[in-house]
Amino acid sequence: MRLGWCASNVSSMYNLRMGNYTTTTGDQLANALHALGVNFIMGGHGVDESLHTQPLRPISALAQSNEARLRLSLIPLFLEYPQYAANVRTAARKLEPAALLTLRCYYTAAVFLAKKYQLTGSIPARSFLCRFGAESS
Repeated sequence: MRLGWCASNVSSMYNLRMGNYTTTTGDQLANALHALGVNFIMGGHGVDESLHTQPLRPISALAQSNEARLRLSLIPLFLEYPQYAANVRTAARKLEPAALLTLRCYYTAAVFLAKKYQLTGSIPARSFLCRFGAESS
């Protein structure tokens, strides 16, 4: 019971640091993914207009989610919407280290999956990956 309270507060702290004073729930994220046609997770039959129409919000919220299924859904989101790559740097600047690592790993996975399966409209690798190589050294 105490662990749930801590996890909830950590999520709120991330949102406050990002300047977003509303908490994004797992149901809202599932709804946004469903509205976008990313049917990777169960649930998500409602529509949350504000999340799925602004690419920066779902990217940031998914990277910060307490739920692994939602964090992992970043991969199919980028595969389905490679144009969202244009928002990754902006999202990355506002994330805490743990969420930033999640975003980096799942973006990288999406880039390599798009290359492996030669998907049209592939995700640009340089948009995010190359910059991190220089910053982390």
